[in-house]
Amino acid sequence: LSISRESSEVLRDLLLTHEAFHGLFFTLPRYREACQAVWEDLQGPARRFWSLFLDWGSYDYRDGYLAANEMQAYLFQQSRAELNFYFRHRTAGRLERAFPQEAPWLREFLGSGGGGFEAAFDRLAPALRRYRCRRPSPRR
Repeated sequence: LSISRESSEVLRDLLLTHEAFHGLFFTLPRYREACQAVWEDLQGPARRFWSLFLDWGSYDYRDGYLAANEMQAYLFQQSRAELNFYFRHRTAGRLERAFPQEAPWLREFLGSGGGGFEAAFDRLAPALRRYRCRRPSPRR
């Protein structure tokens, strides 16, 4: 994993956490499968939001493997308590500027509590908890 040392400490923490979750996605098959299931289950407005969000980040949201990986990394890069701030406040304005034709829909969707960010987080969290760090067995 690598991140820029020129970023602020807060941003470095966010980026390092984001990148670490990519590592978990790649190395934990059951977690990866859970992420892909959550992505595949997204419907309607939630799918539309994530597609815009990933498109804004220059990700091909039509690639389900990539989309599931990025979705989980963005969900878990901050605590559950910070999801609303990140997606409904910090990101909303950026998306509105990038996709002005979508701004009215985004405002309505996010303003009405749309997104299901907490639900996706809650659905994936148990898949992470199934893995525990195992210490190597002592050699005999």
